[in-house]
Formats: sequence, C-alpha cells, structure tokens
Amino acid sequence: MTRSVLTVACFALCACGPRKPSLTKSEALPELRKYVLETPAIFGRANYNPPSIPDLDAQIETAIEKRNFGRMPADAAEAKRLAFVIAPNIWSHYIDTPEGRAAVEARIRENWDNPPVRTEELNGVVVDLGLCPGALTKNSKGSFELRDCPAFEHGELTAAEIARRLQDLTTRYPNANAYNFSVTFTNYRTPKVLHYRWEPSSDLLYLTNQGVTFRSKKRIGGFDKLLSGESPSRMQHMETVHSNLRVGTPR
Repeated sequence: MTRSVLTVACFALCACGPRKPSLTKSEALPELRKYVLETPAIFGRANYNPPSIPDLDAQIETAIEKRNFGRMPADAAEAKRLAFVIAPNIWSHYIDTPEGRAAVEARIRENWDNPPVRTEELNGVVVDLGLCPGALTKNSKGSFELRDCPAFEHGELTAAEIARRLQDLTTRYPNANAYNFSVTFTNYRTPKVLHYRWEPSSDLLYLTNQGVTFRSKKRIGGFDKLLSGESPSRMQHMETVHSNLRVGTPR
C-alpha cells in the first residue's frame, strides 16, 4: 500500500515537472508595467487611463512582495494575470491624489472633445461621448463619480449640448440617414447611459433611457429651435415609443 502511494506521488512529480523559473526583474517589470497601465483605472474603461503613474515600478515591486511573495511572473501570460490583481490598488492610490484626479479628468475631457465616431448602414453615424466631464470626486461610499458637468442638467443633456452635437455631426457627415450619440453619467447608484438619435427624414429626436425610448412630439424644425426651447428636448416633454427602435450603442 505504501509502495503504491509513493509510486503515484513520484509519477505526479515527474508529470508536473519543476516549476517554470521566474522572469528576471528587468524582464518582468516592462511586462507588468504595460499590463497595469492597460487595466481599466476607473469606470471600467481603459481609455480614461493616464499614460503613466509616478514611481510605478517601485509600486509594482511592493505589490508583488505582498501578493506574490516577491516572486516575479514566469512569462507574459502570468504577468498579465498578476497585473490584473495588483493594478486596481495601484490605480486607486494614484487617482486619490490631486495629480491623479487631474490626469483622469483630462482624459475624460479629451474623449468628450474628440469622441470615437463610426458609421453603420442601419444606424448611420454613431458616437460614444463617454463620460460627461466634470470634477472627479469621491462619494460617501468611497467610489469616484463626476460632478458639475456643464452639459448635464436635471438628469439629461442640455438642449445646447444636443444642438451642438447635431450641428457638428451633420456638418461632418451630411448624408447620414441618422445621427446617434450616447453619454454616461456616474453620479447615480449605477452609471446612467442616455442614447440620443435624430433622423433627418422625420426630423424627430429620440431619447432612450434604461430601455425605454421617447420621441419628440413634433418635428425639430432646426437646431436653433432646440436652443430656444421651441422644440423641447427633455424626456418629460416627449411621448413614449412602444417599439423596438434600435439606437446605436458603444462597442
């Protein structure tokens, strides 16, 4: 019986083989640095990551000492997995500094001013405005949120911002069959995403909020009328649409 157990144990050791040696520090740190900077820092989106973190290598080494007993990863795949574990704490400490908050706010503003645009056969022009820029603050639960966005009023985009976006998109893409843009607000229990859509053929504005689509009760009649209030853009002045209207969403 004892001989059988020893035989099985020896076989297992032979099958598994010796542990793969770790990368050297000079080999591992570039990989870890790369993956930490690629891990989403905030709001689950890596495109808001600042391009660098002060003293990052030293922070990585400290984190590995605590989380991995000081052992460097064996290869790039393990470096990626390890970075995913240590990155949230590194990012959290950085964003909790004035420098870190300013860096994230700048990236959010950059995306807002130059958002990614794509065109689709069905949906026309689709734009992901991302987060509405503002002051990055920590709430009572210790989570970060953006406040004081000038384009945000009463839970929706202002008429001025809607008109500005539509004027810009119709100038750049004059022949599209529809214009869609989405925006995310963080000062809610869960992030709130609003999808706006304007169709030139009907001259109607659509707004989708939490799966419910609303439509303006009359034609816009010119973007200047959005600004004047003649064509209300707020949800409360729209009618509910009971249809499966597909509104472009971020990918």
